[in-house]
Amino acid sequence: MFVAPKGLVGVVTGAASGLGRATAERFVREGAKIVICDLPNSAGQEVADQLGSNAVFSPTDVCESLCYTLFEYYESEFV
Repeated sequence: MFVAPKGLVGVVTGAASGLGRATAERFVREGAKIVICDLPNSAGQEVADQLGSNAVFSPTDVCESLCYTLFEYYESEFV
């Protein structure tokens, strides 16, 4: 069962393509704000631009433990 995320902020890793992108698109379509996380050389910025003002791109390599920085970015954009 899908719970509509309207009014919520989501962090989606791997959101520049594939399943991550589809997830980000669905969340934005349902009213959520999204932080698109993917590698710096990915299409993440292009995806964020296509999704509009409820999406921002945060170049992130989750293997480098940048989660703290990521959440600081999310707070500066949406909180």
